[in-house]
Amino acid sequence: MEICITDLAAYNNGHLIGEFVSLPIDEKDLKSKIDEILSIGAQSCEDDEHEEIFIADYECEYLEIGEFDNPFKLNEIAEQADRLNDHELKMVSFLLRNGLVGNFEEALEKYEDVIIHEEVADSEFTEIF
Repeated sequence: MEICITDLAAYNNGHLIGEFVSLPIDEKDLKSKIDEILSIGAQSCEDDEHEEIFIADYECEYLEIGEFDNPFKLNEIAEQADRLNDHELKMVSFLLRNGLVGNFEEALEKYEDVIIHEEVADSEFTEIF
């Protein structure tokens, strides 16, 4: 999971100050990265300390992310997702993207109830014969 953390006040003042951050990351490092982005934003705007961020963009195959989602919560989700294999992540994603659960935690509780059948290419069968 990657999120682009952006300074909201700088953005509202015409400055796009942000950076893509790969999650999971140590919580102290995440806080430090956010503080750095806000500090650069405050310097660019030549005003007081900035406090608010938003997520301007993201890359994640298993979860839809909103612009005001909490990056620390997303970091926890990324840690949990790292413990899953690719097939388990597909099951979690299926539950989330189809509205069958309300959040990632519910998807973790129910993903084992999902069965995903993956198609096998015809060429793989012809090689067997």
